[in-house]
Amino acid sequence: MKEFRLNSGTSVAIDDTKVIILRNEDKGISKKFVAGRAKGEVVIRLSTISSLIIYGDYLLVCGLGLPTPKEFSSSNLVQIKQYPNCIVGSEEEIRGIFEYIKKLL
Repeated sequence: MKEFRLNSGTSVAIDDTKVIILRNEDKGISKKFVAGRAKGEVVIRLSTISSLIIYGDYLLVCGLGLPTPKEFSSSNLVQIKQYPNCIVGSEEEIRGIFEYIKKLL
């Protein structure tokens, strides 16, 4: 199992069958950008992932049963970052997670 610990307080653990997103605390500057974001744990089976959307400081995992916006614009960016299947971090952190999941798909 590969684990990524993001500066935002989110941990992402990935193995051959699932992605686990654990939001345990909001830290630093990211707190004001994801205000109201629920803390908790999300488990996504790799077999249900249909696509990954990486844009700047977030990675949206798309697939069966996962929420996705009808459009991507700056006006709904705060809403997108609050989705349980959205991982928020620095561009470097997000890129590492994206590349790792992409290899498994």
